[in-house]
Amino acid sequence: MWNLYNEGYYSEALELALPLCEDYPENPELKLLIGRIYTDQGHFEDAIPYLNFAIEMDINNSWIKGWGLVYAGVCYYTIGEYVSAETNLNNCIALNATVNSSDYARYLLKVFGFDSYYDQYLVIEKEHILFHFHPQSLSYIENVDIYTNRRVEAFDSLAGFFGAELPKKVDYFIWHSRGEAYTLLNRNLGFAIPSGSLIHSYYNQTSGHELTHVISYHMGDNLKTTLFINEGTAVYFDMSNRSKIQMARDAVKNLGYIDIIDIWQNSSLSEEYLYPISGAFIEYLIVHEGKDKFLEFFLNQTIENAYVVYGQNFDQIVDGFEALFSDLVTSNANFLSQDFIIYPNPCRDFFYLKSDMNYEKMVLSIFDLTGKLLLSQTIVQKETLIDISTLNSGTYILKIVTNEEVVLRNITKY
Repeated sequence: MWNLYNEGYYSEALELALPLCEDYPENPELKLLIGRIYTDQGHFEDAIPYLNFAIEMDINNSWIKGWGLVYAGVCYYTIGEYVSAETNLNNCIALNATVNSSDYARYLLKVFGFDSYYDQYLVIEKEHILFHFHPQSLSYIENVDIYTNRRVEAFDSLAGFFGAELPKKVDYFIWHSRGEAYTLLNRNLGFAIPSGSLIHSYYNQTSGHELTHVISYHMGDNLKTTLFINEGTAVYFDMSNRSKIQMARDAVKNLGYIDIIDIWQNSSLSEEYLYPISGAFIEYLIVHEGKDKFLEFFLNQTIENAYVVYGQNFDQIVDGFEALFSDLVTSNANFLSQDFIIYPNPCRDFFYLKSDMNYEKMVLSIFDLTGKLLLSQTIVQKETLIDISTLNSGTYILKIVTNEEVVLRNITKY
């Protein structure tokens, strides 16, 4: 069971552990396992009785009690019972059952704000947020009321969009120094721990990014996230005035290509590319397909679920989005092909698409400059007349997909 748990198969481990717990109700290790599973699944109130039982029944003061105290500390913090959380973490350190559990308890005391370092902080309480200001951060913030109100407004907007209710107020720590934060927390700013409704932020970070992570986490059980969609959503809702499409265009220009499925699957891609591209893609999804479908999809952020929610239209969504960057990638060797001739260009009511290659499959799609699909047809001849008489004058994006390559071109109708 522990092997299943350690490999992330929580439901499978729980299915085995619960019946055994009924057969051996006094077994503290079983109680600890179940408590940890419930904690990692986000069922914190369910976890607490099992963890407390493990703590009480481990008369040997072993690793079971040590880890039970740590996880109980986490659970109490996530539901806003700060005194119990701090007490359990300090008891774990005093017990010193294992090095790892004690070190983790020390880390949590710091990240949860229980360390004496935070005695200097100014706390401002709002309805849904507890702001914790490092005193030196205040010298960089022109107006604290405006600063807090913007984040309160961001919270209200995000909670309304995601339909989420949090189990406690957001603890929002504002730092003046990235270096000082790293020294204490051993983590780079900014970051959120969504399950704990906790944010550590540099003073000039956007008001919505980390709040999006926290609030969206609480919209439903068993949220299945991917880096591309989760971070893209936070970028889209960062509440800044930055143009998401322009940020993405700058990234694509430097990256040299645009392939949403590849970027989605490539978790090693640098944040400087992944964040702006994913943020613009989320904007495109919501604007073109609506809020309801996005929220349904957000619960399971895999490519497979995208096809379930959006259907075969998802291919057109991706094509439409990628077409917005055609002018930036056509010079890249992966997208520029000499196998196709498009003439005349500019044209009036029609043009010819010609290729001497024998492809098993060829599909031509035409998009406007907003990425909206206007025409799509299968090409079966080496030279095909394409009728665009119904289109207005302007520049359009051609996307030619074969079984071997993808080609993006522009065509102008006069």
